[in-house]
Amino acid sequence: MDGWGSELYGQYQVTDRIWFVGGYNILKPDSDQIQTGDFRIRYGLLGLRYSFEDFRRMIWVNVRINDGLNEDGTPRANVYTIGVRWDLSKRGWRMSQ
Repeated sequence: MDGWGSELYGQYQVTDRIWFVGGYNILKPDSDQIQTGDFRIRYGLLGLRYSFEDFRRMIWVNVRINDGLNEDGTPRANVYTIGVRWDLSKRGWRMSQ
């Protein structure tokens, strides 16, 4: 698919454990791309991350505020996420090979 777009992502460390994250993504197909219909990607992202141990153990919440369209012109929904990353390798846990 030919088109134009841009993407930006950043994070800001507020304290030694708290981070704000944010970004945006825009993609619009060229007008001669007939198979894409009204499709476009356009959203902003805001989030908050709390790190217990650097990037080994953390929790986060994000919201993706959508202004994009599916190929049939219907709006794309906002997305809310909650995540956990918990690396257990320091405690002797190993995945079998």
